[in-house]
Amino acid sequence: MSVDRNYVGRVILWVGITTLLNAFFLTGCSQGNNSDQEESCENKTIVESGLEQQETNFNMPAIESELAAEGKKSNSQVAVKRIAEEYEVKLYDKAHNEVFSMTYPKEPWIVEVTENVLEIGCSTGSPARNVFYFDKDSGRVSAGYMNSRLIREKYVAYMENGELVFTDLFNDEIYQKIRRDFSPAVDPVISIEMLDRQTILLNYYKGNDFLEVQEKIDIGVAEPEIPAEKSVWEHCDLSMGNGPDYQFFENAGEGGYHITLENLVAYALVDYADKVGMGEEEWTLKRIIYRDNHYHAFLKSDSGDHIYILIDGDWDVNERYIVMADIRKDENAGIELGNGYAYNSGLTWHSYKEFSDGIREPKTDYKIDGGSGMSDGGMFDSMYESASTYAMYAYLDSIGEKSCRWEIERNSAYMGSGFIADVSFTSGSRRVSMLIDVCNTTYAVLDESITSDAG
Repeated sequence: MSVDRNYVGRVILWVGITTLLNAFFLTGCSQGNNSDQEESCENKTIVESGLEQQETNFNMPAIESELAAEGKKSNSQVAVKRIAEEYEVKLYDKAHNEVFSMTYPKEPWIVEVTENVLEIGCSTGSPARNVFYFDKDSGRVSAGYMNSRLIREKYVAYMENGELVFTDLFNDEIYQKIRRDFSPAVDPVISIEMLDRQTILLNYYKGNDFLEVQEKIDIGVAEPEIPAEKSVWEHCDLSMGNGPDYQFFENAGEGGYHITLENLVAYALVDYADKVGMGEEEWTLKRIIYRDNHYHAFLKSDSGDHIYILIDGDWDVNERYIVMADIRKDENAGIELGNGYAYNSGLTWHSYKEFSDGIREPKTDYKIDGGSGMSDGGMFDSMYESASTYAMYAYLDSIGEKSCRWEIERNSAYMGSGFIADVSFTSGSRRVSMLIDVCNTTYAVLDESITSDAG
């Protein structure tokens, strides 16, 4: 059998050229710094991972049709839709409620970090890579991160204002700024390795000479907290008819509240006083605020003590209350305040000190409109407005909230004790109620719920 030597030569030449081209592109993907080349490699990786958006495993067009036709009755929690030259991404919680929507100028990627967490990102240059994370179980959306590094599928590190920020995806455990003489580069970090829960191994370029440095840094990630019992409600053991009468308070009937409501507050107060061994004294009802089927009652004794009580609106069924703050004068209590006061509380408190001291800023540019009007508890002055703003920053940042504009409810705030304020915030139909300890720069979230249209 004769062999066409010219044909064999052409085949060998083609194989050789193909091999050289493959080697060139593989080397470029791993080592190149050209932005177009990097973007091409990144897109190639996305396509090969089965995440190319027009032929994706999520079947986005089908999801969009199903969501539109069936009122979002879909098991999918991700939808991507191309609109003209842009791409719209929508995320849904497990109840199929929309929790996030964003339009990107370029095709984003969606990568499964863990079974329950997705990374959504978009690259617009080199380096210009924006990502955020979505917890499918809880429906939480993280803050956005620029040119970040994912570490152990749980933490991220990124440069911000010349400092390296190390935090967990949803800012639950740690937020630490690492200050070093980093070289003047967009990303002077070479690599980060987490050695254990307390230590990272950081390789970075130092100074103007770009000296390569390796350093172990203590980041001290806290051990996961064991969640406390969710319910902090106290059941009232006094049977109706065997407790305080309708004239219990010194100012009974003077506040314009229904006499039966005043009596429920009196029952809760007497039940609590009996259980903690408080002595008998006269009490004045300062104010009652109704929010989301709860009554916030504020009381003051003749000796100068203050008690903030939350009453269940379905008292006939539940007969329960929460002592939000039991503020004592000249007595020992768990949390100290100024001027000889201290208090006990059935709530869980968190610090907002890093925000008020300027050490930390929220990831999202929240706008919180304060109040400067009068309430029955006193003037809502700049001190309370500032404390409320920082406390809300801390809370919204901790949950990765995306709703940016909130407003303090001016007619629903109480500062009667001079130490602890009861404040609520609204954003559209949503409300967040919290107590704010101005002296200790802490806050406790009471409830977040849907505001009644009638309210």
